[in-house]
Amino acid sequence: MVTYTIIINEAPYAMERAYTGLRFAKTCVFEGHKTNLFLIENGVYVAKKGQKPSSNQPNLGDYLEDLIKDGVEVKVCVVCVQARGLSESDLIAGAKIVTLNELVEWTTNSDKIMVF
Repeated sequence: MVTYTIIINEAPYAMERAYTGLRFAKTCVFEGHKTNLFLIENGVYVAKKGQKPSSNQPNLGDYLEDLIKDGVEVKVCVVCVQARGLSESDLIAGAKIVTLNELVEWTTNSDKIMVF
């Protein structure tokens, strides 16, 4: 089993990078790998509650909730959350607000690191 840390720094609906990162995480879980997900910069919006994308787009909030249910640990950059006027109550249950020290620990202990 490989440990993956996936970093998403792109907003959920601006481009497809955030969606691709979530799909990659889902595939890692499906393949039996330990999977961590860190949201940073505009990627913190992936964890925003109450997303209502247009009908032709997948709801990335729902996707993230499914990953959390599958055992993916999700951490969100505290500085990025605060800079965007968000708080813990704005985020999906299971997304934990942390400092970059947590990202350093994850990347130090991961076999593979992917950035989207």
